[in-house]
Amino acid sequence: MIEILSESGVHRAAVASFDTTTDEDVISQQVTDRLGKQVHTIEKEMRSAAPTTKTVNGYTELVWSLNQDPRRVYRGTFYVSSEQNPNFDVVLGRTSTQQLDASQAKSRRSF
Repeated sequence: MIEILSESGVHRAAVASFDTTTDEDVISQQVTDRLGKQVHTIEKEMRSAAPTTKTVNGYTELVWSLNQDPRRVYRGTFYVSSEQNPNFDVVLGRTSTQQLDASQAKSRRSF
């Protein structure tokens, strides 16, 4: 589980899946709507700079944390899925997964 900061300043829980075969972070439209987040259009330049293999409506910026470590906050760009009923809330790609692994390893070393 992850906690995502909504536009109203309330943290909302979402189920996180991991996909280490891609660098893309993706969020469902339903969760985006629940958060009240604005979906930005993907401009041609952005599409070529960061191509996505997913079918997406656009992107949004999120502030999030792991449920078990709410003090460690992450920020990132998430593509918004255009699937009607995807089988996920949020998918964290390889880069985010590596950030989590690195921060957890750092936490373990600091004790």
